[in-house]
Amino acid sequence: MVTVVTNGICFVVTPLWLLLITSQAVSIDVAKMIKTLGMLVVLPMVVAQLARLISPLARFADLRKVQLGIAAQFGMWSIVAIGAVYARRSLLMASFDGALPWADLAVMTLLVILLHGLGLLAGLALAAAAGIGSSDRIAVAIAGSQKTLMLGL
Repeated sequence: MVTVVTNGICFVVTPLWLLLITSQAVSIDVAKMIKTLGMLVVLPMVVAQLARLISPLARFADLRKVQLGIAAQFGMWSIVAIGAVYARRSLLMASFDGALPWADLAVMTLLVILLHGLGLLAGLALAAAAGIGSSDRIAVAIAGSQKTLMLGL
């Protein structure tokens, strides 16, 4: 459920959030970003769920759940790796002397860790306030700090 909900809304929420917090400093093509994220995140999820309506495909997926999960992880890792390569190239082009701005990278890394930590703590607190049991509370906390957050970042 977490995957469906977060992937279902992140492709719209993330570009709008970026526009809100960077509108005066960065020009963002929100429509293009929503379209791109929709194609990369939502479309594969919708196609996969529709494919499960076809019995032979559903049986195929059920019998190969582990292998398909591993393939999906490699797909996500490749997206992250490609993003890292493009980010590094952008950072190198933005610096005047060809060196990476290590102070900026350190601040960004600390902020990402802080954001994950806050997501984890917010998930725990909100689940506790809702009266959710401890094992489910942990799942909510992990989902709040991990799932789709990396896509947005």
